[in-house]
Amino acid sequence: MKSDEISTIPVTLKWSKRVFVDQLYISPGSTNVASFREQVYKLTGVPEGRQKLLCKGAWKSLLRDDDDEVFHNVGMQNYSKPLVVTLIGSADVLPEPPSTKTRFLEDLTSEELAEARTLEEQAAWEDAEGMIVALQKPPTDRDDNKTEEYQYNRLVRGLPQRQIEDLLRRRKNTASSFLGEIVMSMGLELRRAYINALSVLSDGTLISGLDDGHVQMWRHGELQKDAIHDGNKDIGGVDCMVSLQNRIDEDDELAFVTGGRGYVRLWTKKRDCVLSFLSPPGSSPASMAAINMMTDPSQPKSVVCLASSFRITRQTNPNQFRLVPQDEQGRQRRAEAEAHEAVVQESLSRISRSIQIWFSSGDSFHSLVLEPDDMVDSAAVTKLAFLANKDDVPTKTATLICGDELGGLRVWRGEMMADKKVHWEQSDFLQLVHTQQPPTTRDPVLSIACLEPLPNGLLAVSTANDNALHAITTGRQNFSLSGSTPINTPTPQAVFVMDIERRAINVVINAHIDKVICMTALPNGGLVTGGGKMDATVKVWESSDLQKNKGSEGDAPKMLSSSDGTKLEN
Repeated sequence: MKSDEISTIPVTLKWSKRVFVDQLYISPGSTNVASFREQVYKLTGVPEGRQKLLCKGAWKSLLRDDDDEVFHNVGMQNYSKPLVVTLIGSADVLPEPPSTKTRFLEDLTSEELAEARTLEEQAAWEDAEGMIVALQKPPTDRDDNKTEEYQYNRLVRGLPQRQIEDLLRRRKNTASSFLGEIVMSMGLELRRAYINALSVLSDGTLISGLDDGHVQMWRHGELQKDAIHDGNKDIGGVDCMVSLQNRIDEDDELAFVTGGRGYVRLWTKKRDCVLSFLSPPGSSPASMAAINMMTDPSQPKSVVCLASSFRITRQTNPNQFRLVPQDEQGRQRRAEAEAHEAVVQESLSRISRSIQIWFSSGDSFHSLVLEPDDMVDSAAVTKLAFLANKDDVPTKTATLICGDELGGLRVWRGEMMADKKVHWEQSDFLQLVHTQQPPTTRDPVLSIACLEPLPNGLLAVSTANDNALHAITTGRQNFSLSGSTPINTPTPQAVFVMDIERRAINVVINAHIDKVICMTALPNGGLVTGGGKMDATVKVWESSDLQKNKGSEGDAPKMLSSSDGTKLEN
């Protein structure tokens, strides 16, 4: 056949592992590169822009878009077999190019970066659950790619952040305030120091006070700062702590107070100690309480009112006057020493039975001392608590409860005057007693071990049966406090939910085999109680548990035992 008589030339197309025979043709004179590529596209689906066509003997290298002359030359030759064309290319559809040009972080302005971060945080907050500042990281940092408990850092071990969120979501569907899951442990387990006090600041920071004087601040599962409460190291470490719920969110505002080692120290939100008060000689802070007061609730600045009781730390020498003087001068010196020691002991006794009050006035603090009306027949103060204000809104009045080692509950009322000074007066005096039936020669002595304010003006009072201890340390035989109103308790050692205004016990929690040494109120109105070392259990009580039974006869309190409440397992 002559070349000018050739009408079509068959093409065998090889593409990857597929071969197309007698499905493509070249018509010399009419077929060009564009039409041939179109045939290949219809047959294979490979876009024309991605086709790489090879044909040994017909054209060299890859077929170019301007090689139309190649097809004319093919028609001038005689081919006994079809042309073999190899196709290289993918039929996958490429994604559409972005409508806007991609911009990198380096190309963004500071305002655009801030806006992008804000949008990212807003999107993260929409999917996040909870914000427990001490435990949880910001929502944008919660993808830790962990599925089980792991070591966050040298001091913190806990569950993954997303698992903590899942537990919080699950808690929403339960009636209890706690699920009983341990989510995080903070601090060194083998450290030679115990935690004496815990407090949470208004911004959610967790503060822990240790018996070696360290004050640790925890946020987002990390130790933010480790400070030292300085003072006399021979009398312990941080014994008590209280947070100041200021409404002004500034770093230099007072945030919390620590007590111990003979000092009361005030700290800012930046965790800096800015002010210190020295305890009376021979004593150290034992318990503290704080409340905000103001004459005008519309003003953001409130007056901080801080109260502290003190324990005696001066050690007496039992052998100080053991030797008998042999001359008149020796007897005179001994008489002077004994008189001086009696004055010191009397002064320390007054200190332990009194309350020191500090209140802020502008940038300075003023102080005063509250002493009981009958100092001789009073007892050493063990615990302090301010009754909670309604809706936690500061007012110009405050109610301070002072518990002592003989079960006394002394009620002080404070009112802020026009000069922003607080006037205090004793309004009531109660004593918790337990009279055994039938009567015995000596009834148990109830000492106040812990106080915790509850909503609606209620107060949780933990007592301990310290009859033998007081008989030895005080030498008293009559433990009734003059001028007090006795309130009989059904058991000497328990937690009593009291209505101070009514002088009544609403609920009795007798669920621990040892005295309750720590309590904390929950935001939902519940209560957590922790027993001493012979009990070592923590129980949770819902707000419904702390309500007196409706329709109960007379003043009979509601009784709760160890079978009630929710026990938290360690």
